[in-house]
Amino acid sequence: MKKEMSKNKNNGKHFLKNYLGPSFLGIIFFLLYIPLFVLVIYSFNDTKFSPEWNGFSWQAYLTLWQKKELLLAAQRSLTVAFLSATASTLVGSLMAFSFYRFSYKLKKATQNFFILILLAPDIILGICFLLLFGLIHLKLGFTSLLIAHCSFCLPYTVITITARLSGLNKHIIEAAIDLGASESMAYRKIFFPLMMPAIISGWLLAFTLSLDDVVISFFTSGPDYEILPIKIHSLVRLGLRPEVNALSVPLLFFSFIVAFFVKKFSQKESL
Repeated sequence: MKKEMSKNKNNGKHFLKNYLGPSFLGIIFFLLYIPLFVLVIYSFNDTKFSPEWNGFSWQAYLTLWQKKELLLAAQRSLTVAFLSATASTLVGSLMAFSFYRFSYKLKKATQNFFILILLAPDIILGICFLLLFGLIHLKLGFTSLLIAHCSFCLPYTVITITARLSGLNKHIIEAAIDLGASESMAYRKIFFPLMMPAIISGWLLAFTLSLDDVVISFFTSGPDYEILPIKIHSLVRLGLRPEVNALSVPLLFFSFIVAFFVKKFSQKESL
């Protein structure tokens, strides 16, 4: 009796491991990635507005580079994403270092504050920024957009770098000084190289989040400073055109490349 029960249990585990698990995983990946494949395929559709397939064509990619407003929006998005990622990473590195190196009364409350910002809906943050900029009479445009992007990217960089520093021995600097290194050399030669993979991961994450943001940018960009996500959103509202698909494909592959490097540097952190 016990042998039969053990045999049935082993058969159940074998079924879950070899059949049900891979099938379930395959369905999940199919649902996640089939829309991306459809997007890539339909970027070569020979049509202007129809969602039906009318034949293969490179016309959407050829006309894409002639759209000066799209190129200008892309340039603005890259500029804001680079500046906001850089600023939020610098400030986030200092905040994470203060959490690691010092103890103070509001330390835990400050860490929880960053987590609360992550949990806040984007539309609420967008309305908050809009009210704030109206209260201080700041005209919506590049400056307001940059401030908003720096603000919502900062918690991601702080948490990413803090997670790395939490795994470091807090006595590593003292050990280096005891072995003859000066304090500045200990930070320069030991601490910051260990911290650098997390800084790069945080910067890449902030850059991607800033580049892809729509909701907060909609409330803070203003009519005179249109960035790429807002431009794509406005084009989709007028009709799904192949140029929008063709523009989305490079952004898609760029996101994959950024995700690859984030994963690569995250693996370095765990070494």
